[in-house]
Amino acid sequence: MTVLITGGHSPRTFKLLKAFPGNQIVLGGYGEMPSMQTDEYRLVSLGKFLPDALAHQLLQSCLDYDADAILPVLAEEILAVAQAAVLFDEFGITVLLPVDAESYLPAVDLPATNWSVWMNGQPVAAVPELSEAQFDLGRSLKLQGAFQLDPQERFTLFTVSANGL
Repeated sequence: MTVLITGGHSPRTFKLLKAFPGNQIVLGGYGEMPSMQTDEYRLVSLGKFLPDALAHQLLQSCLDYDADAILPVLAEEILAVAQAAVLFDEFGITVLLPVDAESYLPAVDLPATNWSVWMNGQPVAAVPELSEAQFDLGRSLKLQGAFQLDPQERFTLFTVSANGL
């Protein structure tokens, strides 16, 4: 599976690589990005940050890089991709976001210390390991995407800042 993960400009995005061992990862960032490839990932530019055309821009990037799935991590992207999820699905691209993504956006920036990645209601990676209560809650919510736990132990989407783009 090839997964396009956005937010390649942010070091915290690199934490998510642990969730996809054995898969091809394309880390995309806006503007000038170093062109490099390792055994774990390929770093690419998604072009100029175009807030009014993010869904189209990200769909085109998925098609350009043969991505089977997309994991957007900028709040602006999350909203745009969630609203266009049907379009991505028509192209056979899995959107790694919950159906009601907007309700999972964090109110404040959280440290990336307690995070997990879920696919179809199953955790595929978690740092640190999920407690039984967290595991059961995530399964009951049928989580899809990258999440972090807020201080009240609620799942919120794992996000990076678009500042400076």
